[in-house]
Amino acid sequence: MVTTRRELPVSYKDSSDDEMDVDGFVYDDSDEDLRPKRKKAKTTSKLTKRKGKVTARSLMKDLFSALPLDLIYEVFGHLHPSDLLNLARTSKMLRSHLMSKRSVSVWKTAREAIMPPVPECPKDQSEPQWAALLFMLNCTLGRKFYYSPHIEEMGEIVEDFQLRIDAGVKGAREGFDKFMERMKAKAAEQAKSKEALKEWARNAARLRSLKNNQLMEERGQAMIAKLVELGHDTRDVKGAADTWGDSGRHIFYTTTPLSDYAWKRAKPKAEMLVEEAKQRRLDIERRPIREARGNVARSRYDIFKKTYDASPDNLLPHESLITDVPLLKCVIQSDGDDVSPSIFDGAFEKLPDILDDWRRERRIHLAKILLKAQATPGDVTPDPIATEKDGILLLATSFFSACGWARHGNYECRIHWINTLHTHLSFTSGIHALGGTLRPSNEEMSCIRAVPESIQRAKALVQAAGLDPEKATQMEMDEMDARFWCTDCSVLKTQGSNVARNWRNCIIHLQFHNSTDQWKGWEVLSPEDRDIIINRENAVSAFQVMDWNMMAISLWGEVVNWCGYNQYIETA
Repeated sequence: MVTTRRELPVSYKDSSDDEMDVDGFVYDDSDEDLRPKRKKAKTTSKLTKRKGKVTARSLMKDLFSALPLDLIYEVFGHLHPSDLLNLARTSKMLRSHLMSKRSVSVWKTAREAIMPPVPECPKDQSEPQWAALLFMLNCTLGRKFYYSPHIEEMGEIVEDFQLRIDAGVKGAREGFDKFMERMKAKAAEQAKSKEALKEWARNAARLRSLKNNQLMEERGQAMIAKLVELGHDTRDVKGAADTWGDSGRHIFYTTTPLSDYAWKRAKPKAEMLVEEAKQRRLDIERRPIREARGNVARSRYDIFKKTYDASPDNLLPHESLITDVPLLKCVIQSDGDDVSPSIFDGAFEKLPDILDDWRRERRIHLAKILLKAQATPGDVTPDPIATEKDGILLLATSFFSACGWARHGNYECRIHWINTLHTHLSFTSGIHALGGTLRPSNEEMSCIRAVPESIQRAKALVQAAGLDPEKATQMEMDEMDARFWCTDCSVLKTQGSNVARNWRNCIIHLQFHNSTDQWKGWEVLSPEDRDIIINRENAVSAFQVMDWNMMAISLWGEVVNWCGYNQYIETA
């Protein structure tokens, strides 16, 4: 039972003692405002007599006029301390009642009803201050330090003692020592109560977490039951409830009870999540079938490539990308459980036309890259479609710098012509500009590009061979089968002789030279030296497979890699 003000054995000297401060200021209301009115016989409620607009303030006055104060305090005692604080801030009338020391029993009753039990209110704080400290997030004194009044008061007391001690007042020193002992005992008591308060805070947080988890579980189970009643599959509903992020658990599992209004708001989003969960479940169930169909499609593609004429460039998409062709992808993702090769018959009948278009687009794309690299400021860029038909991709100087796994300085370590690009795509699983998935649009980061400086030096190579650099084709250079010295590689001479290279090796070797260096050019070997080099190459190839587009050999039989630094084999 809440103790009323009539039962309080406390007398107050003035109105200032009758107020409990919680927000840093006090309302100065006299006891007359809180004194109970003499009860009179009433035949009609004031609410029925009031004319005009009825306001919340007028209703509150009627409430305190119509009900005994002890009954109102009894109702307030069932509230949480944080609710009492919020209630006291709604109007001056309620504040005058709840901040009065006569209502201290209301605060105690509300505090004692909390589980786990709240520590007793310290002697230097009022019940509202204690409740605000424990249950409110905001600081009641704003930016002012909470204990600053205590510090100021302590400073005044110490200063007073110091003045009395300096003046030689009898007993001042003993009084100051006793005061310090009391303060030390009080500090020790506060330190002890701090540990109890921390333990209570941990227990309160644990209970609050358990309560919130229970509320969330009850709401989640209620939503699951409602969605199942609407005809949704239980697996899909639970899958939607377990979805993390901005949805899913944020809709199903919250502390807000699932009222009719809450269900009305959450239902559309919940049903959308259930449909998404259903699609994910069906995709997982059909994944083995799709994977089996993808393997069948890739196997048929391997057989298909043997019959498809990809000459002269052999430019074809990698097998890892063939399942992304819309026609084949539609078959792979179709309904049914059939995984036999026959389901792809219609798609592979149309695949040659699809590949023809794919190859044509890639050749035009490569032609654009070459034309851009060869263009000079002010020139009109030719039509890439026309130049592709005229055979620009078959020229000896039409080669590309492709991204490779190794790099030397700032230059690519892989060079390809149109007839070798398919090996680059196969080696790197086709994840490149010509394979399907494009890298960032920045030209320097693209997969396939042409380097203007390298093209100009390649033209010098073709000219050294005695052919027209603007018209000589790759086939013509292969048929000539000349060997060249790099006149700029005197540092690479071994045993008094430079290494000889075929024309493709020379272009790959260009990566070794910085584009800003003053390069000296190429020198064609004499027929006699060429025959010696070819004999050396055949002798090495007789017992070890060698790629002479990447390796070079000297007249003395020393084999080096494309840049000349690493020695591999020595032959007689």
